[in-house]
Amino acid sequence: MYALQESDYGKLFPYMTPRQIKEEFGDMAMSERWISQYNLKNFKKSARTARCEIIKNSYTVVDLESNTKEWNVYLAETIDKIAMKKKKEIWERIDFWEKHKLSIC
Repeated sequence: MYALQESDYGKLFPYMTPRQIKEEFGDMAMSERWISQYNLKNFKKSARTARCEIIKNSYTVVDLESNTKEWNVYLAETIDKIAMKKKKEIWERIDFWEKHKLSIC
């Protein structure tokens, strides 16, 4: 069975929390605690804190005349799309690995 690599966790940061990663990838992922410690060690912050910083920093580029609610919806949708893309890339790698592993046996 495939096990998520450190590079996988790095790609998912900050788009998914440790809990979301564990729920998505199950036994292929390390524990939520391990993922949290990995994030703190490598990124010096939690995924949630990093996402909050992205949202806060985005207000420096948003048009002051724009609707705040619309901007928040747009930003949330964009973060979700990025998370979906990252998950898809990892699932494709898992599928490739599983198929390749079976062809060797």
